[in-house]
Amino acid sequence: MPRKVRATPSPTGWRRVIARAPITLYRWHLGQLLGGRLLLLTHTGRTSGQPRQVVLEITGRDPATGAYHLASGFGPESQWYRNIQQTPGSPSRSAATAAPRPPAP
Repeated sequence: MPRKVRATPSPTGWRRVIARAPITLYRWHLGQLLGGRLLLLTHTGRTSGQPRQVVLEITGRDPATGAYHLASGFGPESQWYRNIQQTPGSPSRSAATAAPRPPAP
């Protein structure tokens, strides 16, 4: 039987500054410095309704649909994942530095 792992708290202080540095780079239009494996996701907060941003790792891409496969360090307990689950119809956008989408046939 799988055991429950203790929840990891969100980083605070200087660790939060380091963890959120990629968001600042994307805001300055310097996301390409991070390489092609990261994506900036903007979504709506489930409680506040305010726009939220998170940088995620791209682990793959479906060539048929162009959908990204993303990695989440905190798993299904991640705030961004819970926000998207709670408000599925809310607008979200992404800024990926990955290769451009192939042209439609």
